[in-house]
Amino acid sequence: MKAAETNSPLRRFLHLRYKPKREKFQGCDPCPAFDYFDWVLWAPDARLFFRMRKLRPRYVLCLSHRRSLWVLKALRFLLKDVTLVVAGEDTHLGKVERLLTPVLPRCDKVYFESKDIEHHAIKSFSMGFISYYLKRLGEEKLTGIMVSLENGHFQKTGVLAAWGAIWGQLDQKLPERGEAARFVEESRWLKREELDPEDYLRRLAESEYLLAPAGQGIQAPKLAEAWLMRTIPIVVRNPCFEDLQSQGYPFVMLDQWSDLTQELLEKDRANRTPPDWKEIEKMLTTDYFVREVLGRVGVTR
Repeated sequence: MKAAETNSPLRRFLHLRYKPKREKFQGCDPCPAFDYFDWVLWAPDARLFFRMRKLRPRYVLCLSHRRSLWVLKALRFLLKDVTLVVAGEDTHLGKVERLLTPVLPRCDKVYFESKDIEHHAIKSFSMGFISYYLKRLGEEKLTGIMVSLENGHFQKTGVLAAWGAIWGQLDQKLPERGEAARFVEESRWLKREELDPEDYLRRLAESEYLLAPAGQGIQAPKLAEAWLMRTIPIVVRNPCFEDLQSQGYPFVMLDQWSDLTQELLEKDRANRTPPDWKEIEKMLTTDYFVREVLGRVGVTR
């Protein structure tokens, strides 16, 4: 990796979806947050399959893949009062809850990225970005748009409906995305757009709201991209998004897509306290994740 890339300002943003084995994602960097874990269980990725800094860890990162969770379950007797973060893939909590159940008594805090079911002992957290997505936009262009936003050069208005540029097949695979597509197609006031990366980011910066149907892993990078561009995602309610909303991330939460009307958004504008966007930008960084999710303060590597 080049020194300029290592020092890239983009690296301050959280991105736990590290996929060095997949050709489409070549060039993704491990998130700096990886270095704050005592254990990293990352099967089936050979480069980060198993790393132990301590025999008895305090902070554990586990890929949500079943193979990684089997390893975690087998090693649970070495765990005591750990902070466990399960992330990095699209596997939903509901599909692996039984694997996690024997581990929970040995944990102080547990976070699961793709939380699709209610669970009193497990919270979700912002998945952050995929570094590949940030890099394809171009660091200079991304920084320029952020500076323009900070200086008030964008007048925000309307709702952007743009998704599926990379994973377009999910409209057929995921019921919620199919329902969102049909809703927009039948709408008289919304139009779905196909945009290249730079145009997408600019349109996002100009938009007040983003229509954000859930991804294969419930969360999708467009959530963090929207917050970075000071745009409020519109989503259908689920346990993951409810957790994020309770943590301070702004949403418009629907029970179903047909609930979305111009009148509803007018009420939201009238009743919403304006978000503290500078604070929300901080909430998208590795430093915030380490401090607020892991609970590690004053620790450097």
